[in-house]
Amino acid sequence: MRFLLAHIRQRTAPTPLFLLLSAAALIALDITQVDARHYVESQRDLFLAINGALAAHPFFWLNVTQLGDALVLFPLLSFLLFKSPRAWAALFATAPIAGIFSSLAKSHFAVPRPAAVLTPDQIAIAGPVLTAHNSLPSGHTITIFAGLSAVSCVMAFGGWGRRIRNCILFMAALGFVVGLSRVAVGAHWPGDVLLGAALGIIAGLGGATLACRYTRWWAWMTSPKSCHIHATVLAIFCGALLIEGKRLDLPMVQLAIAAGIISAISIIAVRRT
Repeated sequence: MRFLLAHIRQRTAPTPLFLLLSAAALIALDITQVDARHYVESQRDLFLAINGALAAHPFFWLNVTQLGDALVLFPLLSFLLFKSPRAWAALFATAPIAGIFSSLAKSHFAVPRPAAVLTPDQIAIAGPVLTAHNSLPSGHTITIFAGLSAVSCVMAFGGWGRRIRNCILFMAALGFVVGLSRVAVGAHWPGDVLLGAALGIIAGLGGATLACRYTRWWAWMTSPKSCHIHATVLAIFCGALLIEGKRLDLPMVQLAIAAGIISAISIIAVRRT
């Protein structure tokens, strides 16, 4: 943490930290072998305790967990188009890194989801019933920690001063709640969330590095001519939410669609004036 804060105070992207953590994560992934049965058994009681304790409010957790879906998170953060194009660019730079981490880890560990090993009377499920053997790590947790880490770092590099620590604390708290929601809805084991958070933070540092150290690839975003591209991208996100059959009855999904539409219209109006 001190190493990261030192970079932030100097307003330089944490390239060495990102490369070091990425190398460590890939090496650990290569040499680590997880016994899926032992992994599940070691967390069964903790999972059942958390899942059972939070089962009384399924609608709340089902909404919160949507923040770990990139199709929802990106439109909700689309205000960054106006506040910080660099942070918006960092989100897009982070996405493929997070996707690679998630795909590699899920296929490597092949841990069954809770619903694949627990009976319906043991587990409280909100949303779809997931039974595949791709539980470790939690993709939703990777997404939320990656996105918030990237945005927080970029904002910090912009000179938030004392607000750096508050920014990091807010990111950690929100990420924790979203990660907790994955256990609450019956989709992941607690260990899945912890690994997802770690990989998400590394991915976020990578996205921040690409956005802060290398500007040519996203400089076009500040041009007035780019407004139609931004609007099209947001329209694609909103359209995907509708086409993929997301829970349109959930306020969080509705808010994401509304935010995307408002930002798309606003960016065109502002850039034309």
